[in-house]
Amino acid sequence: MKGMKMADLQMGNQTAEAAAETALPRELEISVPPASDSASLEASARQIKIFCYQCQQKLDVTGLMPFAHFSCPSCGADLIIPKWFDNYLLEEPCGRGGMASVYRALDIALDREVAVKILDPDGYGGQEAFLNEARTAATINHFGVIPIYTCGIYNGQAYIIMQFMPGGSLERKLLQKKGASLPADEVMQWIHDVAEGLEYAARHGIIHHDVKPGNIMLDADGNAKIGDFGIAGRQQNGEMPAKDAYGSPLYVSPEKVSTGTEDSSGDIYSLGASFYHLLTGVPPFQHENLEELLWSRVR
Repeated sequence: MKGMKMADLQMGNQTAEAAAETALPRELEISVPPASDSASLEASARQIKIFCYQCQQKLDVTGLMPFAHFSCPSCGADLIIPKWFDNYLLEEPCGRGGMASVYRALDIALDREVAVKILDPDGYGGQEAFLNEARTAATINHFGVIPIYTCGIYNGQAYIIMQFMPGGSLERKLLQKKGASLPADEVMQWIHDVAEGLEYAARHGIIHHDVKPGNIMLDADGNAKIGDFGIAGRQQNGEMPAKDAYGSPLYVSPEKVSTGTEDSSGDIYSLGASFYHLLTGVPPFQHENLEELLWSRVR
């Protein structure tokens, strides 16, 4: 939640100050997330008390629907109800992929903002395959790769804790530009840093296999880092044949399309295709038919 820090969160049983807290009115209208998310976003039984970032009013939001928006009763500021997940307070959903959801969260133990990636119940490959992503990426200590802090299983859900990248993905920047190119000097720096991260990974025997703007993120200072080594981890552990893991068809290498396998040169090609998209505003190959899109780079 915007402006929330360790001092903003009160846990456990509260007595003396309970009477002074503002309870949310029962008639308060709350914007609830889509029903499809309700099953995985059940309200936590643990107590949650927050401060409004605008007026500092203390609010008890225990038991309310996680990630619902509501207006502060005192000043009207738009607030979001967080949710407990182990010792992390999930503050806001950041995105959802094919097998997991990512949240901006507060690490209670270290009082820092982190990203929490939680495997969906029907996520591809299961928990072990998902955790292998963390183990694979954790071996890469480089400024061009998103750091992994830890991973584990909580209440039957596998999760990965990593650095939060507030700048979002380069894919999001492309969408914001609506077909226009991004500044060339910034793009060249981003690609340079990611290229060094991929080179470092390749020297340690790790191929990404899914390099694309959506997996390149920006930190608070605008530095680019590559993340989501999920396909790399599953292939490295023999859990996914390369021919079954095309990654993104807009950026996949021709050798992967034609043979189903690739080495580090495949990552170079995908990074080059991403570079092209960022500089021109359009991907190097486009076609409505997936088969034609894949084979267009070969023909």
